Amino acid sequence: MSEHDRADIGIWRLAGNTPQRYMPDVLQYEKYLEDWIERDPTLISAEMQIVGRQVSLDTGFLDLLAIDNLGRWAVIELKKRDVRRDTVAQAFDYAGCLAEMSSNELKSLVIQCLEKRSLKLQPFLKGLALDDSIFDHPEILIYVVGTSRDINLDRMLKHTTFQGKPIQVVTFDVYKNSDGEHVLLRQLTESQPTSSPPVSSSTSPSKKVSQDEKPITQDAKLTRLLDVAKKNGIGREFKKVYDLATKFGLYPKTYKWSIMYAPPQNKNRVLICAWVNPKDGLFDVYINTDAFAEFYAISQRKARQIADKPLRYYLDTDQTEEFIEIVQNLFDEITRNS
Repeated sequence: MSEHDRADIGIWRLAGNTPQRYMPDVLQYEKYLEDWIERDPTLISAEMQIVGRQVSLDTGFLDLLAIDNLGRWAVIELKKRDVRRDTVAQAFDYAGCLAEMSSNELKSLVIQCLEKRSLKLQPFLKGLALDDSIFDHPEILIYVVGTSRDINLDRMLKHTTFQGKPIQVVTFDVYKNSDGEHVLLRQLTESQPTSSPPVSSSTSPSKKVSQDEKPITQDAKLTRLLDVAKKNGIGREFKKVYDLATKFGLYPKTYKWSIMYAPPQNKNRVLICAWVNPKDGLFDVYINTDAFAEFYAISQRKARQIADKPLRYYLDTDQTEEFIEIVQNLFDEITRNS
Protein backbone atom coordinates (compact mmCIF):
# COMPACT_ATOMS: atom_id res chain seq x y z
CA MET A 1 0.00 0.00 0.00
CA SER A 2 1.41 3.37 -0.97
CA GLU A 3 1.70 6.40 1.30
CA HIS A 4 -1.10 7.98 -0.72
CA ASP A 5 -3.34 4.99 -0.03
CA ARG A 6 -2.47 5.12 3.66
CA ALA A 7 -3.45 8.79 3.84
CA ASP A 8 -7.02 7.88 2.77
CA ILE A 9 -7.52 5.51 5.69
CA GLY A 10 -8.85 6.83 8.98
CA ILE A 11 -8.62 4.73 12.15
CA TRP A 12 -9.74 5.92 15.58
CA ARG A 13 -9.84 4.27 18.99
CA LEU A 14 -13.01 5.05 20.88
CA ALA A 15 -11.88 6.03 24.38
CA GLY A 16 -14.71 7.63 26.31
CA ASN A 17 -16.12 10.61 24.43
CA THR A 18 -12.85 11.47 22.66
CA PRO A 19 -11.80 9.38 19.66
CA GLN A 20 -8.04 8.87 19.42
CA ARG A 21 -6.71 8.71 15.89
CA TYR A 22 -4.15 6.16 14.76
CA MET A 23 -1.64 7.58 12.31
CA PRO A 24 0.57 5.70 9.83
CA ASP A 25 3.76 4.56 11.51
CA VAL A 26 7.02 3.07 10.37
CA LEU A 27 7.66 -0.04 12.43
CA GLN A 28 10.24 -2.61 11.43
CA TYR A 29 7.88 -5.55 11.78
CA GLU A 30 8.52 -7.30 8.47
CA LYS A 31 10.79 -9.81 10.15
CA TYR A 32 7.94 -10.82 12.46
CA LEU A 33 5.31 -11.43 9.77
CA GLU A 34 6.22 -15.06 9.17
CA ASP A 35 6.13 -15.77 12.93
CA TRP A 36 2.81 -14.00 13.33
CA ILE A 37 1.15 -15.80 10.40
CA GLU A 38 2.46 -19.16 11.59
CA ARG A 39 0.96 -18.56 15.04
CA ASP A 40 -2.24 -16.98 13.73
CA PRO A 41 -3.04 -17.93 10.10
CA THR A 42 -6.29 -15.92 10.32
CA LEU A 43 -4.06 -12.99 9.41
CA ILE A 44 -4.30 -14.48 5.93
CA SER A 45 -7.54 -16.48 5.99
CA ALA A 46 -10.00 -17.44 8.71
CA GLU A 47 -10.29 -21.06 7.56
CA MET A 48 -6.58 -21.79 7.17
CA GLN A 49 -4.26 -24.06 9.18
CA ILE A 50 -0.47 -24.00 8.84
CA VAL A 51 1.11 -27.30 7.78
CA GLY A 52 4.78 -26.32 7.55
CA ARG A 53 7.28 -23.49 7.54
CA GLN A 54 10.34 -23.15 5.32
CA VAL A 55 9.21 -26.25 3.44
CA SER A 56 12.00 -27.77 1.35
CA LEU A 57 10.97 -28.19 -2.30
CA ASP A 58 12.96 -28.83 -5.47
CA THR A 59 12.71 -25.13 -6.34
CA GLY A 60 13.74 -23.79 -2.91
CA PHE A 61 12.23 -23.19 0.52
CA LEU A 62 8.56 -22.24 0.65
CA ASP A 63 7.89 -19.77 3.47
CA LEU A 64 4.60 -21.30 4.63
CA LEU A 65 2.44 -24.20 3.46
CA ALA A 66 -1.14 -24.27 4.69
CA ILE A 67 -4.43 -26.04 4.07
CA ASP A 68 -8.01 -24.86 4.48
CA ASN A 69 -11.15 -26.66 5.60
CA LEU A 70 -12.02 -27.61 2.02
CA GLY A 71 -8.71 -29.38 1.54
CA ARG A 72 -7.23 -26.64 -0.65
CA TRP A 73 -3.48 -26.17 -0.28
CA ALA A 74 -2.14 -22.66 0.20
CA VAL A 75 1.30 -21.53 -0.92
CA ILE A 76 2.21 -18.46 1.15
CA GLU A 77 5.26 -16.52 -0.01
CA LEU A 78 6.39 -13.51 2.01
CA LYS A 79 8.42 -10.55 0.80
CA LYS A 80 9.93 -7.74 2.81
CA ARG A 81 8.46 -4.47 1.63
CA ASP A 82 7.02 -4.56 -1.93
CA VAL A 83 5.30 -7.62 -3.34
CA ARG A 84 6.81 -7.72 -6.83
CA ARG A 85 6.56 -9.77 -10.00
CA ASP A 86 9.45 -11.96 -8.87
CA THR A 87 7.52 -12.75 -5.67
CA VAL A 88 4.64 -14.11 -7.75
CA ALA A 89 7.06 -16.01 -10.00
CA GLN A 90 8.69 -17.67 -6.99
CA ALA A 91 5.29 -18.62 -5.57
CA PHE A 92 4.39 -20.13 -8.96
CA ASP A 93 7.51 -22.29 -8.81
CA TYR A 94 6.54 -23.63 -5.40
CA ALA A 95 2.90 -24.19 -6.38
CA GLY A 96 3.94 -25.95 -9.58
CA CYS A 97 6.30 -28.19 -7.63
CA LEU A 98 3.47 -29.22 -5.28
CA ALA A 99 1.05 -29.75 -8.17
CA GLU A 100 3.47 -32.13 -9.91
CA MET A 101 4.01 -34.33 -6.85
CA SER A 102 2.43 -37.75 -6.70
CA SER A 103 -0.09 -38.41 -3.94
CA ASN A 104 2.50 -40.37 -1.95
CA GLU A 105 5.15 -37.67 -2.39
CA LEU A 106 2.82 -34.93 -1.18
CA LYS A 107 1.62 -37.04 1.72
CA SER A 108 5.21 -37.80 2.81
CA LEU A 109 6.09 -34.11 2.63
CA VAL A 110 3.11 -33.15 4.79
CA ILE A 111 3.89 -35.88 7.35
CA GLN A 112 7.45 -34.51 7.65
CA CYS A 113 6.16 -30.95 8.06
CA LEU A 114 3.64 -31.93 10.73
CA GLU A 115 6.20 -33.99 12.66
CA LYS A 116 8.33 -30.85 13.01
CA ARG A 117 5.30 -29.25 14.64
CA SER A 118 4.75 -32.31 16.89
CA LEU A 119 1.55 -33.18 15.01
CA LYS A 120 0.30 -36.44 13.51
CA LEU A 121 -1.33 -36.56 10.09
CA GLN A 122 -4.61 -38.36 10.80
CA PRO A 123 -5.62 -36.35 13.91
CA PHE A 124 -4.70 -33.18 12.00
CA LEU A 125 -6.93 -34.15 9.07
CA LYS A 126 -9.74 -35.30 11.36
CA GLY A 127 -9.73 -31.90 13.06
CA LEU A 128 -10.40 -30.33 9.67
CA ALA A 129 -12.97 -32.98 8.63
CA LEU A 130 -10.64 -34.03 5.78
CA ASP A 131 -9.21 -37.34 4.62
CA ASP A 132 -6.39 -38.69 2.45
CA SER A 133 -8.20 -37.68 -0.75
CA ILE A 134 -6.66 -34.21 -0.38
CA PHE A 135 -3.39 -35.65 -1.70
CA ASP A 136 -4.97 -36.61 -5.02
CA HIS A 137 -4.94 -33.88 -7.67
CA PRO A 138 -4.22 -31.10 -5.14
CA GLU A 139 -6.00 -27.79 -5.57
CA ILE A 140 -3.59 -24.96 -4.79
CA LEU A 141 -4.15 -21.31 -3.87
CA ILE A 142 -1.33 -18.77 -4.00
CA TYR A 143 -0.91 -15.95 -1.47
CA VAL A 144 1.88 -13.38 -1.85
CA VAL A 145 2.43 -11.28 1.26
CA GLY A 146 4.33 -8.07 1.97
CA THR A 147 4.14 -4.61 3.49
CA SER A 148 3.34 -2.94 0.16
CA ARG A 149 2.86 -3.83 -3.49
CA ASP A 150 4.80 -2.83 -6.57
CA ILE A 151 2.97 -0.38 -8.80
CA ASN A 152 3.41 -2.67 -11.83
CA LEU A 153 2.07 -5.80 -10.13
CA ASP A 154 -1.57 -5.39 -11.10
CA ARG A 155 -0.78 -5.39 -14.81
CA MET A 156 0.89 -8.78 -14.47
CA LEU A 157 -1.92 -10.23 -12.36
CA LYS A 158 -4.55 -9.33 -14.95
CA HIS A 159 -3.09 -12.08 -17.11
CA THR A 160 -2.03 -14.54 -14.44
CA THR A 161 -3.83 -17.38 -12.67
CA PHE A 162 -2.79 -20.69 -11.18
CA GLN A 163 -5.06 -23.67 -11.91
CA GLY A 164 -7.55 -21.08 -13.15
CA LYS A 165 -7.67 -19.28 -9.79
CA PRO A 166 -6.56 -15.68 -9.20
CA ILE A 167 -3.54 -14.80 -7.07
CA GLN A 168 -4.23 -13.44 -3.58
CA VAL A 169 -2.17 -10.38 -2.61
CA VAL A 170 -1.93 -9.56 1.11
CA THR A 171 -0.34 -6.37 2.42
CA PHE A 172 0.01 -5.04 5.96
CA ASP A 173 0.40 -1.56 7.43
CA VAL A 174 1.02 -0.36 10.97
CA TYR A 175 -0.74 2.56 12.68
CA LYS A 176 -0.01 4.16 16.07
CA ASN A 177 -2.03 6.43 18.35
CA SER A 178 -0.83 9.10 20.80
CA ASP A 179 -0.58 6.52 23.60
CA GLY A 180 1.90 4.47 21.59
CA GLU A 181 -0.58 1.68 20.85
CA HIS A 182 -0.08 -0.02 17.49
CA VAL A 183 -2.66 -1.68 15.25
CA LEU A 184 -1.98 -3.90 12.25
CA LEU A 185 -4.06 -3.22 9.15
CA ARG A 186 -4.44 -5.97 6.55
CA GLN A 187 -5.49 -5.48 2.95
CA LEU A 188 -6.36 -8.64 1.02
CA THR A 189 -7.14 -8.40 -2.68
CA GLU A 190 -7.43 -11.05 -5.36
CA SER A 191 -6.21 -10.47 -8.87
CA GLN A 192 -8.90 -9.79 -11.45
CA PRO A 193 -7.80 -11.64 -14.61
CA THR A 194 -9.09 -10.34 -17.91
CA SER A 195 -11.24 -12.48 -20.19
CA SER A 196 -8.23 -13.33 -22.34
CA PRO A 197 -6.70 -16.80 -21.86
CA PRO A 198 -4.74 -16.64 -18.59
CA VAL A 199 -1.15 -17.62 -18.08
CA SER A 200 -1.47 -20.54 -15.69
CA SER A 201 0.15 -23.75 -14.61
CA SER A 202 -2.17 -25.81 -16.76
CA THR A 203 -2.34 -23.70 -19.92
CA SER A 204 0.66 -22.68 -21.98
CA PRO A 205 0.42 -19.15 -23.47
CA SER A 206 1.39 -20.56 -26.85
CA LYS A 207 -1.20 -23.33 -26.90
CA LYS A 208 -4.24 -22.51 -29.03
CA VAL A 209 -7.63 -23.81 -28.09
CA SER A 210 -9.39 -25.66 -30.90
CA GLN A 211 -12.55 -24.04 -32.19
CA ASP A 212 -14.27 -27.38 -31.56
CA GLU A 213 -13.36 -27.21 -27.86
CA LYS A 214 -16.13 -25.21 -26.23
CA PRO A 215 -15.69 -24.26 -22.58
CA ILE A 216 -18.23 -25.69 -20.19
CA THR A 217 -20.50 -22.88 -19.02
CA GLN A 218 -21.25 -22.13 -15.39
CA ASP A 219 -24.91 -23.04 -16.00
CA ALA A 220 -23.91 -26.43 -17.42
CA LYS A 221 -21.66 -27.13 -14.42
CA LEU A 222 -24.47 -26.19 -12.05
CA THR A 223 -26.98 -28.38 -13.88
CA ARG A 224 -24.61 -31.35 -13.71
CA LEU A 225 -24.06 -30.90 -9.97
CA LEU A 226 -27.80 -30.62 -9.30
CA ASP A 227 -28.41 -33.78 -11.33
CA VAL A 228 -25.71 -35.71 -9.46
CA ALA A 229 -27.10 -34.56 -6.10
CA LYS A 230 -30.59 -35.68 -7.19
CA LYS A 231 -29.31 -39.11 -8.25
CA ASN A 232 -27.57 -39.40 -4.88
CA GLY A 233 -30.81 -38.70 -3.01
CA ILE A 234 -29.94 -35.21 -1.74
CA GLY A 235 -31.21 -33.09 -4.65
CA ARG A 236 -33.74 -31.10 -2.60
CA GLU A 237 -31.26 -30.38 0.17
CA PHE A 238 -28.51 -29.35 -2.26
CA LYS A 239 -30.89 -27.05 -4.19
CA LYS A 240 -32.21 -25.42 -1.00
CA VAL A 241 -28.71 -24.40 0.04
CA TYR A 242 -28.06 -23.07 -3.48
CA ASP A 243 -31.28 -21.05 -3.53
CA LEU A 244 -30.68 -19.50 -0.12
CA ALA A 245 -26.99 -18.70 -0.69
CA THR A 246 -27.58 -17.06 -4.05
CA LYS A 247 -30.60 -15.20 -2.65
CA PHE A 248 -28.19 -13.38 -0.34
CA GLY A 249 -25.75 -12.65 -3.14
CA LEU A 250 -23.11 -15.29 -2.42
CA TYR A 251 -21.06 -16.36 -5.42
CA PRO A 252 -21.53 -20.05 -6.33
CA LYS A 253 -18.13 -21.39 -7.37
CA THR A 254 -18.54 -24.84 -8.91
CA TYR A 255 -16.13 -27.71 -8.47
CA LYS A 256 -16.32 -31.30 -9.68
CA TRP A 257 -18.25 -32.56 -6.66
CA SER A 258 -19.29 -29.43 -4.78
CA ILE A 259 -20.34 -25.79 -4.83
CA MET A 260 -18.40 -23.32 -2.73
CA TYR A 261 -20.32 -20.15 -1.86
CA ALA A 262 -18.02 -17.15 -1.56
CA PRO A 263 -18.43 -13.45 -0.82
CA PRO A 264 -18.56 -11.49 -4.09
CA GLN A 265 -15.60 -9.40 -2.89
CA ASN A 266 -13.31 -12.42 -2.87
CA LYS A 267 -14.38 -15.50 -4.80
CA ASN A 268 -11.72 -17.76 -3.29
CA ARG A 269 -12.94 -17.40 0.30
CA VAL A 270 -15.34 -20.03 1.51
CA LEU A 271 -18.45 -19.13 3.50
CA ILE A 272 -20.47 -22.26 2.77
CA CYS A 273 -19.67 -25.41 0.82
CA ALA A 274 -22.05 -28.22 -0.14
CA TRP A 275 -21.09 -31.58 -1.65
CA VAL A 276 -23.15 -33.67 -4.08
CA ASN A 277 -21.83 -36.96 -2.70
CA PRO A 278 -23.47 -37.85 0.63
CA LYS A 279 -21.48 -39.33 3.49
CA ASP A 280 -23.15 -42.42 4.96
CA GLY A 281 -26.37 -41.26 3.31
CA LEU A 282 -26.20 -37.79 4.87
CA PHE A 283 -25.93 -34.40 3.17
CA ASP A 284 -22.37 -33.04 3.53
CA VAL A 285 -22.17 -29.27 4.09
CA TYR A 286 -19.73 -26.84 5.70
CA ILE A 287 -20.11 -23.30 7.06
CA ASN A 288 -17.34 -20.92 8.11
CA THR A 289 -18.70 -18.43 10.62
CA ASP A 290 -15.33 -16.71 11.08
CA ALA A 291 -15.27 -15.83 7.38
CA PHE A 292 -18.78 -14.38 7.68
CA ALA A 293 -17.42 -12.05 10.35
CA GLU A 294 -14.64 -10.95 8.00
CA PHE A 295 -16.88 -9.93 5.12
CA TYR A 296 -20.19 -8.95 6.68
CA ALA A 297 -21.58 -6.76 9.46
CA ILE A 298 -21.55 -9.41 12.15
CA SER A 299 -19.12 -10.05 14.98
CA GLN A 300 -17.21 -13.29 15.21
CA ARG A 301 -18.73 -13.91 18.63
CA LYS A 302 -22.29 -13.45 17.35
CA ALA A 303 -21.69 -15.54 14.23
CA ARG A 304 -20.31 -18.39 16.31
CA GLN A 305 -23.22 -18.06 18.69
CA ILE A 306 -25.69 -18.47 15.82
CA ALA A 307 -23.86 -21.29 14.01
CA ASP A 308 -21.83 -22.75 16.88
CA LYS A 309 -18.41 -22.50 15.14
CA PRO A 310 -16.77 -23.19 11.78
CA LEU A 311 -18.19 -26.64 11.29
CA ARG A 312 -18.82 -29.41 8.80
CA TYR A 313 -22.26 -30.95 9.12
CA TYR A 314 -23.70 -34.29 7.97
CA LEU A 315 -27.44 -33.76 7.77
CA ASP A 316 -30.65 -35.65 7.21
CA THR A 317 -33.66 -33.87 5.69
CA ASP A 318 -34.90 -32.35 8.98
CA GLN A 319 -31.41 -31.24 9.98
CA THR A 320 -30.99 -29.56 6.60
CA GLU A 321 -33.95 -27.35 7.48
CA GLU A 322 -32.13 -26.42 10.70
CA PHE A 323 -29.02 -25.57 8.70
CA ILE A 324 -31.08 -23.37 6.36
CA GLU A 325 -32.43 -21.59 9.43
CA ILE A 326 -28.88 -20.99 10.69
CA VAL A 327 -27.89 -19.31 7.42
CA GLN A 328 -31.10 -17.26 7.45
CA ASN A 329 -30.41 -16.15 11.03
CA LEU A 330 -26.88 -15.10 10.09
CA PHE A 331 -28.17 -12.86 7.33
CA ASP A 332 -30.98 -11.54 9.51
CA GLU A 333 -28.33 -10.41 12.01
CA ILE A 334 -26.21 -8.95 9.19
CA THR A 335 -29.24 -7.00 7.93
CA ARG A 336 -29.92 -5.61 11.39
CA ASN A 337 -26.32 -4.43 11.68
CA SER A 338 -26.11 -2.92 8.20
